Amino acid sequence: MKGKITVIIVLVVTLAASAYLLTLGKSQDDAEVGGVFASELTQRAASMTRIELERGDEHITLTRTADGTWSVATSGGYPALTAQVAGLVNGLASLEMDAAMTSKREKFGELGLAWPAATASIGALVRLFDTPAADDAAAPFAEYVIGQERASPRMQYVRRLSEDQCWRCRGSVTIDTEPQRWMSATLLSLPSSEVHAVEIGGLALSREVYGTQWKATVDDASKEYWTPERLHEAESVFPSWLSRLEFDDVRRPATAVGADAQTKTLVFDSLRAKLVVHCVTEGSAMWARFEVTLHADAPARDAGLNGDVNAKYKYAGDPQIPDWAAWDAEHKDWEFKLPAWKVEQLKAEPHEAIRPPQP
Repeated sequence: MKGKITVIIVLVVTLAASAYLLTLGKSQDDAEVGGVFASELTQRAASMTRIELERGDEHITLTRTADGTWSVATSGGYPALTAQVAGLVNGLASLEMDAAMTSKREKFGELGLAWPAATASIGALVRLFDTPAADDAAAPFAEYVIGQERASPRMQYVRRLSEDQCWRCRGSVTIDTEPQRWMSATLLSLPSSEVHAVEIGGLALSREVYGTQWKATVDDASKEYWTPERLHEAESVFPSWLSRLEFDDVRRPATAVGADAQTKTLVFDSLRAKLVVHCVTEGSAMWARFEVTLHADAPARDAGLNGDVNAKYKYAGDPQIPDWAAWDAEHKDWEFKLPAWKVEQLKAEPHEAIRPPQP
């Protein structure tokens, strides 16, 4: 029992010593404690035109457009989610200084406030601008280093990049540097009953009625690739490929395809539209653009075999039949980076012929 008490005392003393070291050199100005940390932001939020986020090698730039909405400049200017931008701004603006921490640079890393950060996953930089144009060379009006977050109660370690004083603030803010976090990353959630024909790599799958078995047709040039086992896998993968289609990033289509790039085309015929997916592989990334042809005699979205499917999203990823004309207008000028798990599904298409075993 005495040994346990000794261990507890040593632990308490150690924690107290650590806290003391982190608070060495801190400001004791009581007037600042309890105040708003991002005071510049609260004063200039209405005129803000650009936000830059950095974490390790990842970099996101958000710019305010002429109509007041936001776009992801580092992803070709694709529309940003208003709620996501508002969450970042509100999170920064709500930080209240709870205690002054260390001002010793050698201690910054312990709070995740060293910049550049030694570890990419800890520490991020936020730059805020209110310059007239996105390409203006003027300096940001605020630069904040966002460090570790502490739970129960929620606390965030922060400092201004130009200052050595570190702060522990009440509240927290999430700095996302993955492009898809700033955009509506769901491209399609098409009900599986909507698709009735698929073409890929010399294979054509078709069915007359939902729920019936798929019929497979292989052209002569591809017969040595498609074994019964591969056909079975194709029937289980390709018809439902559009049932959950998301993206990791987006860009304007490249004007020319690189000499080492690989291309493939998928064709999906549905009750209401034909969708051609043009894919190009660059290194480990696959980018896709879409070509939509509307069927003139198509039933309305709330009619036909899918009359029970809501034409509007009820929740993210909810299966739904889009307004194909509107969907085409929204996506036709863009190229989308497919997530790795979606690219993996396309590997059901064989690239090597089946050779008879050697004697």
